Order: sequence, then C-alpha cells, then structure tokens
Amino acid sequence: MPAVHAEGEPIPNPIERQKRLTQQISIVVSTILFAAFVTYPMYIILQDELKPIIIASPTLQMYETLSTLYMNTLTCACGKPAIPFGEVVQLKYVLHQVCSSDFVKSDWISNLAVSNGTKFWADFRVTASSAFQTLADICQLTSRTIENNLMEFYSNSFVSVYISSSLDFQTLMNRSISQFILSVINQFSTSFAMIRSTIQNNALLSAIQTNYQQMTNNASQIISSTRIYDNCSCSTTSMCSRSSAIYSYPNPIKIFSVSGFYIGCYILEALLNSTLQCLFNQTCLSTLQTYLDSRPSTLPTALNLSTSSRFTQDTPIHLLVDQLMVEQWNPSFDFNNYYFACQPIQCTYTTWVRKDTIYMATMSIGLIGGLIAILNFGVPRVVKFFVFLGLKSEPAVVRTLTVISGR
Repeated sequence: MPAVHAEGEPIPNPIERQKRLTQQISIVVSTILFAAFVTYPMYIILQDELKPIIIASPTLQMYETLSTLYMNTLTCACGKPAIPFGEVVQLKYVLHQVCSSDFVKSDWISNLAVSNGTKFWADFRVTASSAFQTLADICQLTSRTIENNLMEFYSNSFVSVYISSSLDFQTLMNRSISQFILSVINQFSTSFAMIRSTIQNNALLSAIQTNYQQMTNNASQIISSTRIYDNCSCSTTSMCSRSSAIYSYPNPIKIFSVSGFYIGCYILEALLNSTLQCLFNQTCLSTLQTYLDSRPSTLPTALNLSTSSRFTQDTPIHLLVDQLMVEQWNPSFDFNNYYFACQPIQCTYTTWVRKDTIYMATMSIGLIGGLIAILNFGVPRVVKFFVFLGLKSEPAVVRTLTVISGR
C-alpha cells in the first residue's frame, strides 16, 4: 500500500514525482521561450517592407508629383546627360544708356569735328570727336565681346546624369551664369589692359598731337615738342591729363569748362578718367552747342537721370568699362525646358509597402509551428535531465524545483 500524507493524500513515488515536475517546469520554460523567440520575428513579418518603385518615361507632371512625395529617395536617369546651356538658359544684358544714345552716333561725332589749326590744341572741340568715337568703339567692342562669348557659352554643355531638382537646377544655372560673366569681364580686362600697355610702352604718337607736337624748325627739320598737362610731361608718363574746356583763339583763354571731361596725352586714357556728367545735364549740352562750328539741327537729348542705374553721373568711364558697360544682366532659365532636354528614361523611388496577406499568414504559421515543435522536442528533455539531477541532490534543490513547478 503506497504511503500517504497526514491529510490522507498518497505520497507519489520518485518516478511519478520526477515526471510531474518535468511536465510542469517544461510548460513554464516553453512559455517563456516561446514568448521570447516569437515576438521579434512576428514584428518583422507583419511590418511593411521598403520596396523600390520604377516609373518608365515619366511625364513632367508625374515627376513633379513624385518629387513632392518622395523627394529624398527619387532619382531620374537622363536619356541625354550632356545638355547645351543654350537649350535651357538665355542671358540678356542692358548696356549703359550712353551706348544707345545719340552721343555715340555718327551725326553727333561728325558735328564735333573741326578744321586743323583753327583752335587751341587743348580745346575740347579738338579732341571731342576722337573722344566720342572712342566711346562708341568701346560700346561696340564690349557688346561684341559679350555676344561672341555667349555663342560659345550656349554651345557648351553641362553634364546631368540624373535630373536635378528645381532648386538645385536654379542654383546650378545661377552659378554657371556668374562664372560666365566673371570670365568675360576678366578676359576683356586682360585684352584691354594689353592694348593700353602696348600704346603707352611704345610711346605711339597721337594722331591729333595730344602727347607730342610736330613742328619744323628753320632748317625745315621736323622736331617734336612734348605736351605738358598741369606740370605733368607726356615724355615722363602717358597718364597726364587735365579738365577739358573750350578756349578762345588765338589767345587761349578758358571760356567754358566741359564738366566731367578730361584731355590728356592719349584720348583713350583721358576718356577713361572722364565722367558723363555733362551728358546728363541739358544746360551743359545747350551751352556746348553754342561753341560748335557745325551745330546739329537737333541737339541730342541729355541722358536720363531717372533711369535706374548702378552707376552715377560721376562714375568714371573706366569703372563702366570694367563692367563691360553693362547696367544689368537678365538671365532666364526654365526647369521645364531642362526636364525635356534631359529626356528622363525612368524614375526610381522607394516607399513602404504592406506585405501580401497570404505571405504574412504563411510565414507566421510556419514560424509558430516550427518554434512549437522545437520547444516540444527539446525543452522536456533538458528539463528532465536537470530534474533528475535535482532529485538526487540536496533537499534545497528539490524544494526549489517544487516551487518552480507551482507545488
């Protein structure tokens, strides 16, 4: 007859006791391991996946929509990666108003010409025709320089393997245009400085004898006499100059100062130091007209002071030349033209996509079933081994296993 407790319950034999402990502990351990190992894999299985989406030959409207929704991941490959600037950008410019005025036209320049020997050599009327012709030439030279460089600029291409965003495109165009303008200015300044240096270093004789006067002596020999401007000799430096004026003749007495204009060893250098102050003043022009030998039937209209300008009437002409006589540059570029020139083949972006329901169900069932099978096979054996050892060890171990089992 099996032994019983004081309460009357039979005392299980060691084998029954080991079996019961093994079952109870296996259930607890399996539950813990199942919860631990199934939570994260199930989270991965049920989570949306990041999937690449490809759109072939996207339209501009489609691209704009995609760029708004998927700005960070959208890439569109260009079918034409090398795009000429001329297809996407146009650069207009506005020259200083003097370059389109009557003051650089042939009628005005012809009216300023005088007969040799009828005026004092330093008289404004002697040098004015050459000065305004030089001003007209500068306007034409700067405009021609810009146009020639623009043709080259438009024919150059920029590489765009992937289409840039509208903001990046604007930044690229602004940077390219700024570099172009700076390049043209530097190129012109270098060439212009070389011309001036060649004239000065070779001490070329001015056609209207503003640096040297040619005379014949008693022996009919031609000799040169250096011109002097306010104690500055042209034999020392070609940069001598002084304010231009109209003089009486033959006794040279200044009767009218032409505000802003200079006369010097060379017409070009004197003009570069001059300003357009008189040309902005109708009173100055009207007074000047009274001293001209060949008075124009219609006096040129003074330059407009109210016209928006980054230069003032007192700005020296050499500062205008440094900026190619340009008042403003007006670039224009259109992202739409760039998009069509790029001819995008396809656009790719990534987005979160919900996984297929059947796929999720299959993976979940497979995971849970596989985990249950592994736990049912492995946990009881491991637990049985440790319970067996526990029953053969000290009573404290037995009590611990009993507590774990819930008894």
